[in-house]
Amino acid sequence: MTANDIYNFYNNIRVNNKPNAIDFENMRKFFKSVNIYISKKLSEFPNMKKNDKEFWSKLILGYSQLKGLKNGYNFEILRNGGKNKTLEIEDFLIIQSDGEIPELLSYYKLKKDISVIQEKRLNLMTRTSLN
Repeated sequence: MTANDIYNFYNNIRVNNKPNAIDFENMRKFFKSVNIYISKKLSEFPNMKKNDKEFWSKLILGYSQLKGLKNGYNFEILRNGGKNKTLEIEDFLIIQSDGEIPELLSYYKLKKDISVIQEKRLNLMTRTSLN
């Protein structure tokens, strides 16, 4: 019942951040790396120490719900012919982070600005040392 609403909500987030498309994609890559890390940790669950299992067992519950939401959403979207509207875990993590997206995007802008500054300093240092 809510598959189209979920897609519209996600699409609005994407469209509203179109001026920051590169930063938005970097944020999406970050959430993808979070997904990979969590999946790896969860695969190690059987061999974890008891204290670690207590922590990760709670994450498993929430993460299982998120995967179920993604699978149910994609099933419904595909059933209705919306192949180009499927979403990944990282997209659902973005939806969950909706209120923090401006802050997350400003982090990626700041990170990019710092990289540019560092590159300019390196170029300046290189030119100075060559003289």
